[in-house]
Amino acid sequence: EVAANGNYEKVKTVVEQFVTGTLDKIAAGAKEAAKGATGSDAIGGASTSGQDAAPGEAASVNSLVKGIKEIVGVVLKDNEGNAEATKTKDEQQK
Repeated sequence: EVAANGNYEKVKTVVEQFVTGTLDKIAAGAKEAAKGATGSDAIGGASTSGQDAAPGEAASVNSLVKGIKEIVGVVLKDNEGNAEATKTKDEQQK
């Protein structure tokens, strides 16, 4: 029906811009997060049972956080989400 009303090209353009812009933001976030995921070291370095954790390399951790933040920003607007949320048990999620 959109084509019949002559709005197809306009709607197509708007949808393409939205999808492309969204995917570009997600890709940028993933690229940034990937910068922090180079090498084979686990964050904290505690790969064996009983081993004490070691601090992660700051630049890697910052890249992971920044990339994940960009991806989450695509889904959540500035006024959505709660960084202080702690409800993780089923009985708390009401």
